[in-house]
Amino acid sequence: MLSMINPNYLTYVNDKEQLSKLVDVNINFIIDFYDVTNSTFRSAINTVTKRLENKKLVIHEQVTMVCFVDTPVKKTLTGHNKIIEMYTYDNNSNSYTYKNVLPKEIYREATSDERELIVRLEKHIMKNKYGYDNIQDLFLAGKATSFYADVSRVLFKELNIKKAYKAHRYTFNIDNLNDEMVKLLDKYDINELKRQINNKVMIRLDETSNKRYIDALSELFDTDTNKVRVNVRADDNYVDSINHLSSNLIDKDNKDGIKNSNNEILNETEIDLLHY
Repeated sequence: MLSMINPNYLTYVNDKEQLSKLVDVNINFIIDFYDVTNSTFRSAINTVTKRLENKKLVIHEQVTMVCFVDTPVKKTLTGHNKIIEMYTYDNNSNSYTYKNVLPKEIYREATSDERELIVRLEKHIMKNKYGYDNIQDLFLAGKATSFYADVSRVLFKELNIKKAYKAHRYTFNIDNLNDEMVKLLDKYDINELKRQINNKVMIRLDETSNKRYIDALSELFDTDTNKVRVNVRADDNYVDSINHLSSNLIDKDNKDGIKNSNNEILNETEIDLLHY
């Protein structure tokens, strides 16, 4: 993925409102841009992963992880916290002194019960609080951050889970992968290969942005389509805005930094001022 983007992409992935100010691009275009590119990158990575799996070079699994908050306190036979775990006995004074038992954050794979509760909770909040039937519509409406914050608050209150997230587990066939890498290095110039990959991503985004715009125009009066997405993509400024974002966030030859809508490079002072 690092060959497909420049550092700005990850810098602003969770700060889209700030990026909107810097590049003078509608926030809805930015949300759509990240949604499309993330989908493109996932597809590319999945394709490569499947090829490696077919060659028996890797085993890939997608898992749900949680940050579980626990206290290192043992339980009594009846399931209650052992009070003795929270006190220290002082032989000199023949008394117990309370000790501060701090919670411990444990990152681990979610249990099957936890996974079921998480997906049920996400569905409930998505439908009943935000009024959406699918997560993509919620993302396009710019509600993703608040949605996941709401989910995390309930998970923490009810399940002692600070956050839940998707992760990928890879088991590598190291010896054979090393052999494949040696062959690759002998055959290609790696820097040139990275440049070609980046160029292909730029071209692909340019082509697909035009197609999405044309498709959206034809769907404007279709009652069965996603109106939020269609209205964003049917905007006359959509294609130029996507290309401008691509130049700022994808193009690896862009070593000058963020450029505004007039393609003027913003210096650090200007970027700092636009934060306020």
